[in-house]
This record gives sequence, structure tokens and C-alpha cells, in this order.
Amino acid sequence: MSKVVTIALRLGVAAILIWAAVAKLGDPKAFAQDIANYRLLPAGLVPLSAAALPGIELVVGSALAIGVWTRAAGIAATALLALFTVAIASALLRDIDIDCGCFGGHGHPVSWWTFARDVGFVAAAGFVAWRAPA
Repeated sequence: MSKVVTIALRLGVAAILIWAAVAKLGDPKAFAQDIANYRLLPAGLVPLSAAALPGIELVVGSALAIGVWTRAAGIAATALLALFTVAIASALLRDIDIDCGCFGGHGHPVSWWTFARDVGFVAAAGFVAWRAPA
């Protein structure tokens, strides 16, 4: 049963990362603005981050989807999702009213629900990293 759960979570995390990457690639300028709105990075790092993050999400998500380098991909997914979760918590704690930028588009404001959802994503990715074959 544990193997079935691990595979289901691996594919779920893969789908989340791939969906997020594709959505961000659809409007890179908007994604760069979403990153800037968090006020965590110097302005000079925002374009690089906006260019790099969707590619990283796509590679990690694809590795999880096809089942290659699953431990490394699970660790990378956990780290990415934890980073996003910390950014969301930071915005909430600083009372910054912004869209999360998580899956492209707008109308998805950062909220404690977004934070809780991402904590669940981190837990799922962490489980995959822990249970995946090396």
C-alpha cells in the first residue's frame, strides 16, 4: 500500500509542478511582477528568478512524472515548495496583499489557505523524497 501512496503522491507533485511551470511560461512578464511583489529579492534578481523557476519546476516535475532520479527530484521539489511556502508566509506576516503567482493568472490572492495548501504540497514532496528509491 505504501508504494501505491508514494506513486500517487509522486505523480500529484509532478502534476502540480508541471502545471505551475506551464502557467508561468505563458506570461513571463506577469510572473516576474509576481516575484517582485513579494519584496524578497533585489530588483536585479527578479528577471533571472522569473526565467529560471519555471524551467526548474518543469525539469523536477518531469523527472517525478517519468520516475527518474526520484529521490533527487523529490528533494528538489520539497526545497522548491518549501521556498514558495516561506515566501507566502512572509507576505502574510508583512501584510502584503498580492496574488500568489503560483499557477499563473491573477485573482489568487495570498492567504492562509494558500499557505496551508503549500504546507500540504511540501509534506507530499517530502514523503516522496523519503520513500523514493535512491
